[in-house]
Amino acid sequence: SKRFLPALETAVSAGVPNVRFVTNGLLMTDDAIERIIELGVNRIMVSLDGATAATYESIRVGGKFEKLVDRLMALDRIKKARRSTTPVLKFSWVLMRSNLDEVLGLVELARRVGAGEIYLRHLVPFAELDVSHELVFDTPH
Repeated sequence: SKRFLPALETAVSAGVPNVRFVTNGLLMTDDAIERIIELGVNRIMVSLDGATAATYESIRVGGKFEKLVDRLMALDRIKKARRSTTPVLKFSWVLMRSNLDEVLGLVELARRVGAGEIYLRHLVPFAELDVSHELVFDTPH
């Protein structure tokens, strides 16, 4: 949204002590990253559910894994160039049968792109979307 950065600016100028947001990460341009760092955003949570292109793109339909990795590496590169520890990059991952075997790959990806936190949560089934086959509660891992 063209209103995204102005919304962050408003939050910061209003004195909000912990400015953070959730994103798929795909639209973070270098200029936007620069501004996010300048504003002092505390944390960026990126939703992803695959540590490989095949899994990520099958779950996040329309997403491009290589573009995401490029954008996350840009965030890390720009933070390092500015000697900034913020925003902290946090991964949000929904545990499913189709991605359960990639959790260790997620840890490696986090290390590679400078993510400081990983948040894993179980899939919550909704009546409108039959995803019961993806539940991991009875998976012997």
